[in-house]
Amino acid sequence: MTTLSALTELAVVPAAVMSETPSPNPLLPTGYDIAFSAIAVAFLSLAVWALVLLVKRQDEVSLTEFFLWIAVILMFPFFGAGVYLLARGRRRREAPAQQAEPALAEPTTSAQG
Repeated sequence: MTTLSALTELAVVPAAVMSETPSPNPLLPTGYDIAFSAIAVAFLSLAVWALVLLVKRQDEVSLTEFFLWIAVILMFPFFGAGVYLLARGRRRREAPAQQAEPALAEPTTSAQG
């Protein structure tokens, strides 16, 4: 075999491989790829939703708490957004109860005559 024929054979093999149609990823079936992509989009939208809610109620939290929540949500999108939404919901449920307690605790004034 001459050097020229060896180089020609090497050049022909990649051309034959390249002429085949590209196949999808053999290690990951298409269904799994779609499912994982949908889960990733859901996690991303959850993080965006948490950030939007945090910015909307920016005046209700301190500046330090605001930036800490943003850092947590950006560093850990799913975990941070989930914890933020759970903490926000708990705080919203406790706020009306705390506002109602002083009204119940006030002594009623009766007309003494």
